[in-house]
Amino acid sequence: MNTALEGLIQALNAWHEAGEDTEGRRESVYHSLLEDFTALHPGTNLAALDRYVRQAHLRWLRAQQKPAALPPKA
Repeated sequence: MNTALEGLIQALNAWHEAGEDTEGRRESVYHSLLEDFTALHPGTNLAALDRYVRQAHLRWLRAQQKPAALPPKA
């Protein structure tokens, strides 16, 4: 996975897991990273990048879950 994308996913995850005391700071870090990425990659749409990162975050969360136990042999 691209390290920049992974950093955005982890920043989004940190924002979602933050408590009320750090939520605002985590949100600003995430948005700052999005803006930094778009500055480095001209022509990148900020809203489209945000949607992409949110979708990738959902896939990442699903991949982190433990697989269901296999059914017993009959």
